[in-house]
Amino acid sequence: MTTMQVESGPVSVCCFLAATAIATCPAGSFVTGGGFDIGSTDLSVQVSKMVSGMNSWEVTAANPLGQPQSFVADAICTTIHP
Repeated sequence: MTTMQVESGPVSVCCFLAATAIATCPAGSFVTGGGFDIGSTDLSVQVSKMVSGMNSWEVTAANPLGQPQSFVADAICTTIHP
């Protein structure tokens, strides 16, 4: 069994809005967990969950400030070797 972390690209959240980042596991592996890196404590994470049909981890964060902020989603991906 091999485990790796896959990170989404950075997602920018503009002023007083929310945005979603999705980290997807590569073919042949499956998502076993995940999380996020918000880089700023000002963002409010509203959702952090597995999306099984997409083999992904989804994170939605809201920005309560008047300045853009960014964050990434992280998926923990596992491959089982015979």
